[in-house]
Amino acid sequence: TVGLNGHMTVTGKNVDLNRANISMEGFNDSSVAASSSNFFFFFNANTGVFDNYWGIGTNFMNPAAQFGGGTPQTPFHAVQSTAGFFAQILSLPAAVTYVRQTIIGTNRTVQVVFLSDTNTAINNNVYFPSTGTAVVEWQYPHTNNVTGTTQTNYVYLLDDFGTFFTNGLFQNFSGLSAITTYVPQNYNFLRGGPYNIFGGAVAPGSAAGVFDFLTVTNEYAAYSAVFAPTTQLPGNIPGSVITNLPGRIEIVADGVLDLTRTKINGLNYVRLKATNHISSSDQAQISSPYSDISLTSTNGSLSLSNLLAPTLPRFTGTVDLWSGRWTNNNAIFSTTYSVLFVDSKLSPTAPAIVQDLVLRSTNTAGGSNQIIIGDVLNVQRVLSLNTERLTIATNYVGSPTPSGQINLLSTEIVWSSALPRLQYLTNAGSIKTLNSVFFGGARTTPHYTSNFNESYEAFVNRGTVTTEGSLIWAKYFQNTGNFNTGVGFGSINLQSVDTRLTNGSFLALNGDITIATGSLISTNHNLQAGRELILTVTNLLTDTGASNANTWVVGKGFSMPIKPTNGTLVGTTISEAAGASENLHTWAAANLGGTNSAGFQTNAAAAIGRVILNGTSPDSLFTFTGAGTNNAIYIDYLDLRNFATNIDLFGNVTALNINPNITVYYAQAVAGNISVAERINHANGDRLQWVSAHAGIYSTTNLVYPDGSTNAFNIALVRSENLDTDNDGLVNAEDPTPIVANLALAVTITSQPSLGALVSWRTVPNSANTVYYKSSLAGTNWLELTNVNVGPFSPERTSIFDPMSVGGSRVYRVKLTPPQP
Repeated sequence: TVGLNGHMTVTGKNVDLNRANISMEGFNDSSVAASSSNFFFFFNANTGVFDNYWGIGTNFMNPAAQFGGGTPQTPFHAVQSTAGFFAQILSLPAAVTYVRQTIIGTNRTVQVVFLSDTNTAINNNVYFPSTGTAVVEWQYPHTNNVTGTTQTNYVYLLDDFGTFFTNGLFQNFSGLSAITTYVPQNYNFLRGGPYNIFGGAVAPGSAAGVFDFLTVTNEYAAYSAVFAPTTQLPGNIPGSVITNLPGRIEIVADGVLDLTRTKINGLNYVRLKATNHISSSDQAQISSPYSDISLTSTNGSLSLSNLLAPTLPRFTGTVDLWSGRWTNNNAIFSTTYSVLFVDSKLSPTAPAIVQDLVLRSTNTAGGSNQIIIGDVLNVQRVLSLNTERLTIATNYVGSPTPSGQINLLSTEIVWSSALPRLQYLTNAGSIKTLNSVFFGGARTTPHYTSNFNESYEAFVNRGTVTTEGSLIWAKYFQNTGNFNTGVGFGSINLQSVDTRLTNGSFLALNGDITIATGSLISTNHNLQAGRELILTVTNLLTDTGASNANTWVVGKGFSMPIKPTNGTLVGTTISEAAGASENLHTWAAANLGGTNSAGFQTNAAAAIGRVILNGTSPDSLFTFTGAGTNNAIYIDYLDLRNFATNIDLFGNVTALNINPNITVYYAQAVAGNISVAERINHANGDRLQWVSAHAGIYSTTNLVYPDGSTNAFNIALVRSENLDTDNDGLVNAEDPTPIVANLALAVTITSQPSLGALVSWRTVPNSANTVYYKSSLAGTNWLELTNVNVGPFSPERTSIFDPMSVGGSRVYRVKLTPPQP
């Protein structure tokens, strides 16, 4: 056990701290039952409390107006800080009010506390132990990181303004600052407890009717206290830095360091250094507000898991105070008022800061090496992780933190330079930086013979990555977690060979998302780009065809500048909002026409399930252009909203600008939730075309026919009030069987004019009919036999003759494509 602000150093070649327990006094984190006899021993136990501003003086005010309404508010009062004088006012709209009135003869005392505490994890009590004295208590129950015991941290404020002495200031004699500061003599903070000498806690009440509506002259005291997790603020004394603060524990091993089950409770600063090898830190528990960690492992694996406590149970933040005191005399009473304002912005814990984190993993026998991070590491100045494999891991249930974190607190830390040999990155926890990050191998000397950049072999993210922008180079990339560029203008740029996006998200709310890869498989993955979404995929682009596969939101357009060999996004929704600007879209899919559903069913077309175009301004414009001379974009469900719903007399959508080198095909189009598929067909220079033969994931409806069969059809086609697809005299919307569903396919063996099969079926005028066959019932390979296009005056049935040899067999099926409107 080391005394307050002491210094402990352990240095050796081999340092064995197995089961050691090192603790430094300073912050009273234990429960101490105090009586009046020992209370004053702790009266100045204000470790970690520093002066922010202070002031005393006189106010003129109307108490009922200041304190009796819905929001109690102090009058303006002059205070001073190390920067000079300024005017302050406290307004507490969410304050809890505590009131006590005492009458002795003709003397009446009214004591009021207005308390505002912004943190619900902290419990508060208010006591009035004597006339003119108020006590405010803060409680925070927690589990001690070192001992594992459950205990409560206490802080008390004592205010006896005007009780003993004239209103005055005391100079701060802590000796921990080169700057002269002051404290009003009526305020005292103390840690520790519980102190059971203040009587019973007061229940919350109301200040209504407590104060008189008149002008009074009052004395006041004002103070702002800063609570810090250290006994000294670095920089308060010239030349002071973290590494020379009092209250230090330093452990250095030049050979082997063993931290198995080591418990260290540091006051201000802990230094751990193993220049050669750390044998174990299993079940070690180290708690300190600041630390430097420099560790090396020579067995190929270095793990930091539950070594450093992520937080310390020490109050941090500010408490602003104002006290006022005055006396009113009337015919009945002489009333003395004491009012205390407490504006508490305290947190019950403080984050543990690592100034320099230097970890090195090598393997003396060759082979791979790794570093595993299971702790929360808030790195302030230097990060150096020398390893080929980095895993930010999850922890067992009940650990101080569920998973590891690397939080970089300085923009001077460059990720790629800090991990010069990294090839495999797995994140199941959190990575957070203040600047943009290149997630790739920035190879430099002395680790490599020359300077160059290369891709990671693999980057697997199952956790959270928060940066100001991410450039990712990885041969294999998998995301089931979250990438976030925050509120800045950062973008996410991914370059890979094989990309898998599942059950996660990319959030570049003010930037672009660019994915350049050989293969992209995306399912249930959210992409949000404040600007553009650009997909450059050479081989496979797919959402596996599942309904509601992905939800993508863009602000300035989406593009596919090259056509993948195989591509389909039929289960994906892309939502886009355009303001008073032009949003650009470049699409490279092949134009396969719109007479049938081939463009939606062929992988080469990269059809999209649902596109929402929301024009938020009369000047919104969505421009579509092809990457070549004749391209197309196939959209199962085109949803036009707000100003994008404007259609002129010729059926043209005024918010759409479709260039001559591209055609927009759709199976269903709605404007304000009303179908306009038929209305805008062939509009915008015939570059908007309705593919009524296609019934996709979002454009399908099921009709039950009188024979009990359920048939899936294009919803806009069967609800048309103009078309009579089956030519039976009833428009589709009024026809219970608007499309021929039962083709009544029949096959007859005949010898005239030669041996063969006569295949016949029901058809409709102006339809396209395709006959397929296979050689057996068990076969799976359907082959196209012939196409039959019937004219406007076709009979109800049509047929083809298929010559066949003796002993042969065939199974037939027919596809009928209704006429395209």
